[in-house]
Amino acid sequence: MVDYKLFLPEALLTLGFLLTVILVLMFPGRRRISFLPVAALAGVAVHLGFSYDNYGSTLNGLLTIDPPTVILRSVGVFLGISLILVLVITARRREEDFGYRLILLTLLMVGVFVLFTSSHLVSLFLALELIAGPGYLLARGGQKSLGEASTRFLLLGIFSSLLIAFGFSFLFGLTNQATFNEIAISEGLGRPALLAAAFLVMLGLFIKIGAFPLQGALLELVPRASSVVFILLIAVNPPLFVLILLKLAQELFFAATDYSFWLVGFFSVLSMVGGNVLSLQSRRVRMSLTALALAHGGVIMAGYLLAVEGSFLFVLLYVPLMMLTLISIGLILSALEKEGTAELLTDLSGLVRRNAPLSVALALLLFFLGLMPLFLSYYTGLAWIFYTTTFRDPPLFLAIIMGLSLLALLVSSVSLIARILFFRPKSTEKIPAPRLAYLHSMVSVIVIGGILVLGMLDVTRSLPYFSYVVKTFLLAP
Repeated sequence: MVDYKLFLPEALLTLGFLLTVILVLMFPGRRRISFLPVAALAGVAVHLGFSYDNYGSTLNGLLTIDPPTVILRSVGVFLGISLILVLVITARRREEDFGYRLILLTLLMVGVFVLFTSSHLVSLFLALELIAGPGYLLARGGQKSLGEASTRFLLLGIFSSLLIAFGFSFLFGLTNQATFNEIAISEGLGRPALLAAAFLVMLGLFIKIGAFPLQGALLELVPRASSVVFILLIAVNPPLFVLILLKLAQELFFAATDYSFWLVGFFSVLSMVGGNVLSLQSRRVRMSLTALALAHGGVIMAGYLLAVEGSFLFVLLYVPLMMLTLISIGLILSALEKEGTAELLTDLSGLVRRNAPLSVALALLLFFLGLMPLFLSYYTGLAWIFYTTTFRDPPLFLAIIMGLSLLALLVSSVSLIARILFFRPKSTEKIPAPRLAYLHSMVSVIVIGGILVLGMLDVTRSLPYFSYVVKTFLLAP
C-alpha cells in the first residue's frame, strides 16, 4: 500500500514550481527577478513544514523518509532553486524556450527528490536516470547547433548508466540484498570483490553527475552554451555528487550519526553552490578565483565528513593534490589552444623578465610539490605494486615517469600562474571565467576520486591512518 502522505511535500513543491512557470511567463523580465525569490522561499517553507514528523517507508521499501532524508531533500530544494534563479536572471525577455527549460528543471527536481528518498538499489538507479533525462534535453536547449553536443552528452550518460547498473548488480550478487539497511549488515560487504563493484559505481557517478573531464567536450564544442548548461555542469553536479556520497555513507555506515553530520554537509554543499555560482557571475579572473576558494572550502568540509578517522590527513592531501591536478590539466588546456602551443614558453619567459625572484620562488615551490608523488609512491607502497605487476626494477621506471611528469608540471604550472596573476589585458579572453570555474570544479572531483581510489586499493600500509580516508566509507569496519 502506498502512503501518499509521505510525498505531500514533493507534490506541493512540484505544483508550486509549475504554477511559478505559468506566472513567470506572464511577467516582464524585470518583474521575474523580484517575483521568483518570493515563490522559491515560499516553496522551501512549505516543503519543510509538511516534512516535519512525516516519516515512514512505502512502495515495499523502495522509498524511505527519515530525518536525514528531510535534510537531504531540503538541500535538493536549494539546488533546484539555485538553478531556476540563475535561469530567470540570465534569461532573455523574449526567449521562447524559457518555460520549456523551467519544466525540464521541475522534472529534474522530481528526480532529486526520488534520489534522496531511495532506500533500494532499483529506486536509486531510476532516480539517477530521471535526473539525467532533463539534463540531456537542457544540453541541446532547442538549438540545432547544439545537437552534436547533446549527442555526446547522451552517449556518456548511457555509458555511465551501464557502469552503475553493472556495479549495482555486482553488489547485489555479493550481498544477496537490495536495500541499503540489509546491505549494511550483510556479511558480504567486507569481501574484496566489493572494491570492483564500488569502483564501477563510482566511475559511473563520476561520468553522469561528477563533472567527469569528458563532459568538458560539451563546453569546448559549444563555447556559447546556455547558462543553464554551465550551471548544471559546474555549480550543481559536483555538490549533487557529494550529496550522493553522503547519502550512501549514511545509509551503509553512519545510520546512527547525529544531526551535526548533516548540518556540516548542508553548509559544505551551500559553499560549493554559492562559490561556483558567484564565480560564473564574475567577469574578473581574480574575483572568480576568490569565489572558487569558497567552493573548495565546501569540498574540504565534505571530505572531512567522509574521511572519518583520516579527516585531517584528507585536508592536508587535498590542497597539494588539487594543485598538481590543476597544473596538469592546465598543461592540456594550454596545449589545446587554437592559436598554438607557443603560449607556454611565452608566458614563462614573460614572467621571468618581469619578476625573476618571484619566478625562482615559484619554481622551487612547484619543484617540491612535484616531488610529492615520489614520496607518496615510496611511503604508500605504490612502488611495490609496480614491482609485482609490471617491472622488475621499479625505482628506474618510477624515476623516468616522475622525472618527465615533474618537467611537465614545472613548465605548465609556472605558465598557468603567470597567465592568472600577470596576464596582459589582451590575454584575458584566453582563460574565461566560466572555463576556470568548470576547471576548478572538475579538478575537485578528480582529486576526491583519486583519494577514494587510494583508499580502496589499501596501498597505505606504511601510513595506516591514510587508509581510513575512504576505507571506512567503502568497507565494513
